[in-house]
Amino acid sequence: GGLSIERRRRISRRSFASDAQSRGRRSKGRPDRQEALPPCALVCRENGEMFLLLTSDGSKHQAFEGQSDWIAAVDVHWQTLRAASVGGDGCLRIWQLKPPFDPGEARVLTGGPGGCARAVAVDWAGGSRALTGSDGGQLVMWDLEAFRCEKVFPMRLGLISSLAVNWAKLRVLVGHGDSGLVLMSLEDGEPLVSLDGHTCLVTALAVNWDKNRSLCGSGDGALVYWDMRQNHMDHMLRGHKGSITAICADWFLNQALSGSEDGHLRLWALKTGECLRVLTGHQSGIRALDVDWQAGSALSGSSSGELLLWMLRDASAPQPLAQASSEGHGVIELALWCPPAASGGEEEEG
Repeated sequence: GGLSIERRRRISRRSFASDAQSRGRRSKGRPDRQEALPPCALVCRENGEMFLLLTSDGSKHQAFEGQSDWIAAVDVHWQTLRAASVGGDGCLRIWQLKPPFDPGEARVLTGGPGGCARAVAVDWAGGSRALTGSDGGQLVMWDLEAFRCEKVFPMRLGLISSLAVNWAKLRVLVGHGDSGLVLMSLEDGEPLVSLDGHTCLVTALAVNWDKNRSLCGSGDGALVYWDMRQNHMDHMLRGHKGSITAICADWFLNQALSGSEDGHLRLWALKTGECLRVLTGHQSGIRALDVDWQAGSALSGSSSGELLLWMLRDASAPQPLAQASSEGHGVIELALWCPPAASGGEEEEG
């Protein structure tokens, strides 16, 4: 992607909103009993390594090979046990996570504009589309039935660091450039609303499309809670001392968990902007985060490769699942899977 590892660390971010409709990774579902996975997480490191990690003991359950460059973002759909990844080579890969595993088997989609792809969202419900965003500021629509690049949108933005898609209404919220945040139409690629107020690159976002609300974090450590219908900044959530690298939100509970390069997690009340709890334990900056709100558990990964499992309902110390890597292979992305039996019930799919 033409960027240094340190620059990648600052802007490599998860690229999805945290509501179930626009983030396949949040759709827990219940896989077929014969294909069901134990509680685990899909972990991606900056050296291109991708594997399933058992959250019970931190052991590797299955490795996946075939990523030719570093991984920038993943979108996981646990109900169908599939995942999509993008990274430094600009290709879109579709992975099958269900056993029996074929670790070298990934469908690779090429033909895009090239360069590093840094964000991805898949229409898992429709099953035929995916959207990626690149360092060059280009949005690309992919046809997952024909396995080809369908369209490169004509509007060219700055570096696309994050995106969230409303597939039902064909809209996308894009964090781009130095401080840009824009709502665009996927029918014609035209901008609908520009949300002005961020002073740095928008590095992470979560969206509630039903209520037209979003929580967006930026490189200066600030989070902004937006009313997108009114193009209004409701309030700003401050406390982090480093760039926001990850956001997960539960819009029913009106809470969000954020991760930052300052090495801290913060639990927020969205209606008031109050910080409810600060979670400490990482020795380096947090790069990736995922939450199972029903189970009350969260998994975070750091720039040094450390993985910590948290229980959000109590103040207990986190469970270490992986120590810092001696090779410095930081965690880029992760997605947490807690089967319904383990989390006390089924979660409604988006």
